[in-house]
Amino acid sequence: MKELIILDDTAGCFNRRHFEESLPEELSRAARFHAALSLIFLDMDNLKQVNNRFGHAMGSRTLLEVSRRIRSKIRRFDKLFRFGGDEFCIVLPETEWHGAMEVAE
Repeated sequence: MKELIILDDTAGCFNRRHFEESLPEELSRAARFHAALSLIFLDMDNLKQVNNRFGHAMGSRTLLEVSRRIRSKIRRFDKLFRFGGDEFCIVLPETEWHGAMEVAE
């Protein structure tokens, strides 16, 4: 049941509610251990056009595929969240800004 509360069933990653609950914990851990913590916010371009042209089912499949591709490029302890409609956030513990830039690229 708890898994259903923290997961975004469309994108197959964590949802915004879980982001808002877990970010203070990540910030506290980073401060306690004097470790870096980076966040990457990104949004998809043209999702509305995909929905309009091919339907919402294809838009949902697109969100899931984007999520899958992002998760394949981040470490297992990094966290991916669907922040909004076509917006995602990646939390990168123990990652300086230059490391986050590499992930973002």
